[in-house]
Amino acid sequence: FESDLVVRFDSTLILIEAKSGRISWSALRGAPSRLIEHIKKLIVEPSDQSGRLAQRLEEDIVRLKNNETPTLGFPLPLGGVTCVVRLSVMLQDFATIQSVPAMLADAGVLKNKYPLAPCLSLADLEVMLDLLETSYLRLHYLRRRAELLMSLHTIGDELDMLGMYLDTAMNLGTMQGKDNTIITSGYSAKIDRYYSLRDESLPSKKPQPNISQWFKHLCVQLEERARPGWSEITCALLSIAPVDQTKFERHVRTLAARVKAGKPLKDGQDTMVLMPPEWSNQALAFQVKGRYGPGPYSSNSQNIAQQAFESEHVKRCVVLVVDAMDINLSYLSAAMFTEGETSHAVFY
Repeated sequence: FESDLVVRFDSTLILIEAKSGRISWSALRGAPSRLIEHIKKLIVEPSDQSGRLAQRLEEDIVRLKNNETPTLGFPLPLGGVTCVVRLSVMLQDFATIQSVPAMLADAGVLKNKYPLAPCLSLADLEVMLDLLETSYLRLHYLRRRAELLMSLHTIGDELDMLGMYLDTAMNLGTMQGKDNTIITSGYSAKIDRYYSLRDESLPSKKPQPNISQWFKHLCVQLEERARPGWSEITCALLSIAPVDQTKFERHVRTLAARVKAGKPLKDGQDTMVLMPPEWSNQALAFQVKGRYGPGPYSSNSQNIAQQAFESEHVKRCVVLVVDAMDINLSYLSAAMFTEGETSHAVFY
C-alpha cells in the first residue's frame, strides 16, 4: 500500500503515483507488443497500486463513521474525509494514449484490477495548475476527470479535455452517456495559442474558466471561510453548466428583490432547486432569506434536502441560504446532506 505522494486537502484525500519510465519510439510508432507493455507499466500498474490503497482507505473511513478503529495505520487523519481521488503522473508524453482510456478498454489492453485513475503527463499537469489558478478549480478538475474517465468516450488529448473544461465544466448534459463519442481534438486551440504567444514574449490573455460571477463569488466566500468540507460545496457549484448558472442567478435575484422590498412571494416559495439529470445524484438548492430574519439561517435546509431525496436517483443535496439584502447574494449558510445519514455538514 505504498504511494508516491498523498495530499489531504479539506475533506478530499489525493493519492498520486509518479512514473518516470521512458516511452520507446517503437511504442510511439504503434508497435503492439511495446505499446501494451508501456500501457501496463505506466498506466495500469500505477493505477492498480493507488486503487488498492484507496480501497483500504475507504474501508477505514467507513469504520471511523461507525465509531470503529481503523486498521491501516494511515499517517494522515481520515476523520471527515468524504472523497478519495487518485491520479497517475508520467514524466513523458504518451501521445494521446493516456487521455483516451475508454478506447484502450475497447481494445482489451487495459487489464486493470481496480477502476482506472486519470493519467497525465507532467507537462500537462503543469499546464492545468497554471490555467486553473485556485485550489477549488484544480480539485474540481481532477474529480471530474476521475468521474468521467471511463464513462465519457472522447478522442483528443489532455489539453483538449482541459479546453473543454474551461468552456463547459465537463457538464455535457445528455451527451455524457457511454453511447456517445465526443471528438475533443482541437479544443485546446486557445490554450495552444496562449502559450505560443507567451513563449514569443507577445501579449496574450490567459484562457479563463466559464464561471458566472455569482458562482465565483460563492466559491471565493467558501474558500475564505474554509469550514471543514467547504470544497465539497464548491465542487457542487462548479459542476453546474455555465448556462444553468446564469439562469439560476436570474431566478434567485428575482426572489431576492421581492424579499428585499418586503413583497410577498408567490405561494410563499423562497427556494429554487436544481434537480440533477439521471447521470448525476447531487441536487443543488438556493433558499433566499433576509439576514435579519428569525431563527437559524439553515432551519429549513434539511426539509429542502428531504424533498430532493424524493427523486430516487438523488443521493446528495447541497442547500445554500443566500442573503436577499446583499447585492452580491452572499451565502448565510451552506449545508450538505446525504440520503440516509442523520449527520450533515453546515457551514456559516
